[in-house]
Amino acid sequence: TARFEREIQRGTAVVRATSRGLKQLRGTGFAVGAAIDAAHLAKDREGRFRVAIPIESVEHAAATLLPLGAEVEVLEPVALRARLVAMAEAVLRAYGAGAMTARTSSKRKS
Repeated sequence: TARFEREIQRGTAVVRATSRGLKQLRGTGFAVGAAIDAAHLAKDREGRFRVAIPIESVEHAAATLLPLGAEVEVLEPVALRARLVAMAEAVLRAYGAGAMTARTSSKRKS
């Protein structure tokens, strides 16, 4: 429920988002959507919007925001930004060009 979502939010993240990113953020939960709706949004020079959103924890926020990709950039807190970088690097290691080439080559030899 909306009340439950508001009660579990323990922190705030400041993000820059594209128009598409804002739409995707709204879909992550009532409390985030309400924060976006209450914000006075203005585009920056790159056409992105800066907004503060409530978060439950760094780990939960990272898991929620990573699928939004480059549509949403975390500015603060630094711990959340660092966690997203670590998660993205892990994805690159698993799916990067070097990993794909190695897996494709080993499949051809089988």
